[in-house]
Amino acid sequence: VWDDIDICLVEPSRKGRVFMEQIAARHPKAQIFNVAARTRNGEIAGSETEDVPNVSFGKIKGPMRESLFPAMTCDDIVKAARISPPYLFKLDTDTHEREILEGATATLASTELCIVEMRVFHRNRRGMARPDDIWRAMVDHGFGFFDIAGSGYGPSGVMRSADLVFV
Repeated sequence: VWDDIDICLVEPSRKGRVFMEQIAARHPKAQIFNVAARTRNGEIAGSETEDVPNVSFGKIKGPMRESLFPAMTCDDIVKAARISPPYLFKLDTDTHEREILEGATATLASTELCIVEMRVFHRNRRGMARPDDIWRAMVDHGFGFFDIAGSGYGPSGVMRSADLVFV
């Protein structure tokens, strides 16, 4: 919609970089950060499969390969990108939203609109941020709930995720 805006694309998966490069090719002011977002800079242990460009953090079962990924706080990513507020902040991490929000205090203070994809239900829920945790964190950062931008349902008909919009 807005071709001339600053965009910070953040994704820890090395395989996911190609998708960020495709977006950056269409948006000249897009910047790529092939890092994990978290509460502090450094490295974080994670796992990924050979064929899917997703990284999982924490205890993982299944055929995944563990490796270290570079990590930065959202505040440091925004500072490195040298972009000016106000910000639209979209968060889609598939379980560790709380940790990322903790590393985004300055960014959130200059954010007008925040969209957080949160898991509503997942059978392997251990360690996952609960909807009330995310809601509370957003309220603590001065945001109020505005809308639901989308949702996803599992085969059983139970809501699995929702994109909550906060202003």
